[in-house]
Amino acid sequence: MHNTAQRIAYGLALILVLTLLLFSTSSFGRRLGSAATSPFVSLWQRTWMLVSSGVNWILPQGSSRESEWLRQEMRLRELEVQLAEVPEIRRQNAELRQLLSLAPLPGWRALAAEVIARDPVLWEHGFSINKGLADGVLPGALVLSGSDVVGRVCENNRHTSRVATVVSPECHLSLVLSGSDITGISRGLSRAGRQQALFALDYLPKDVPVHSGQQLLTTGLGGWGPAGLPVGEVVPNEQGVLLEVVEQSRGRLLGRPRADLAVLRFVTVLSPVMLEAVQ
Repeated sequence: MHNTAQRIAYGLALILVLTLLLFSTSSFGRRLGSAATSPFVSLWQRTWMLVSSGVNWILPQGSSRESEWLRQEMRLRELEVQLAEVPEIRRQNAELRQLLSLAPLPGWRALAAEVIARDPVLWEHGFSINKGLADGVLPGALVLSGSDVVGRVCENNRHTSRVATVVSPECHLSLVLSGSDITGISRGLSRAGRQQALFALDYLPKDVPVHSGQQLLTTGLGGWGPAGLPVGEVVPNEQGVLLEVVEQSRGRLLGRPRADLAVLRFVTVLSPVMLEAVQ
């Protein structure tokens, strides 16, 4: 019976170690690992209490040293799981500080929201937030991380909303090249064959001068967000070309989002104050 209890305890410890190794190698792994191991810690504690009680009841008092060693070994594995969650907690705190540092935008109401779900296949293309129509979130509203635009609301329910990010084909924005009055329409691109998620800025003059790293900002046209909010920066395509001429009539370039879309947990939704007053 003693050997059976030990094998159970060692098996659980081995599963936990493998979980830590698997979920500590990537940002996606850390996110998934954090979510997966949180309930596991509670289950681990309950399992250990049962195993420990059984061992203490069956074993004679002379085996208390071995029982204490097993207890300490379990506690060590539990602390390793908790330690793996520390970077995720720090990142969430940094996002919350970004929300608090957002400068006031006259004429706009800023509503903080939490990311509650993502598409596991197209992780960077969209997410759901815990605010909806009942909170004043409107279809088309801009969504920010800090001061950077990450997407816009594309679907509403009463208490939740779905957001299409700037790299999703569902998201279109009117953007301007910084330092100029040249505007275009953005559209998210599929990540197939690319190492990073990008969007295209289309319908530009075919001879517009651009440079790598040039900022892409909101124009404020359409009434769904103020002008001058950063969205991304110009990057070359796979051939090293900054401005691609399409059908010999217009220019198109690639943009990289400023925000890290893969790790968002808290965002800000902008709603026009005047439109809310009308409703």
